[in-house]
Amino acid sequence: QPLAIARNATLMDALEALPRLTDATWYAWGKSIVITDKQDEIRRRLTKTITVRYPGVDVAQVLIDLQHLSGMRFDIEPGALQQVPSESRRIRLILENVALRDALDNLSGVTGMGWMVRDDGIYLWSQNHPDAARPPMLGWIQLDNGISMLVPETKVSPDMREYLNLKMQHELDKVRQMMKEENFKPSQQMSQPLNSATQPATAPAHNL
Repeated sequence: QPLAIARNATLMDALEALPRLTDATWYAWGKSIVITDKQDEIRRRLTKTITVRYPGVDVAQVLIDLQHLSGMRFDIEPGALQQVPSESRRIRLILENVALRDALDNLSGVTGMGWMVRDDGIYLWSQNHPDAARPPMLGWIQLDNGISMLVPETKVSPDMREYLNLKMQHELDKVRQMMKEENFKPSQQMSQPLNSATQPATAPAHNL
């Protein structure tokens, strides 16, 4: 792509024209200059590891903090913060030596906000409206150092998912056994099917 550079321009002027006029950008690497795609540069920055503790911090402040740590621009869809459920607005996370992209994934799992890489930084939007599909979360796991992490289902291989589902069912079976031992009797309202008065006798067919 031809670039219009002034006759007496410096090398710095020419380099600065790249991000301004093209999809490329640059950064210094030792004694070299690296030319790269803007989004690839954003992804490179997202590999930076951070250590942060949020013992109940508002989600807006967490995003400001992550933007500062990343050195990148965060654009938030208008109204996205207002659509975060009230019970998820106070963020409680402990992240030690975690890549920025994983920190964003954890925040997404807690709040339902999606994020993506764009040429000028990170764009965040709400996935909490009825038509949006929230990324499925497998659950929380606790590491040996006491840190709890929210694990997206996409991060777990099929064999591990099958194993974890079996472990979960085993734990649920133990809870059901405890219910029997304690002679727990569900209330009449809980023992009835949900919306039993309004459910049709035959389920409608769905086209796949």
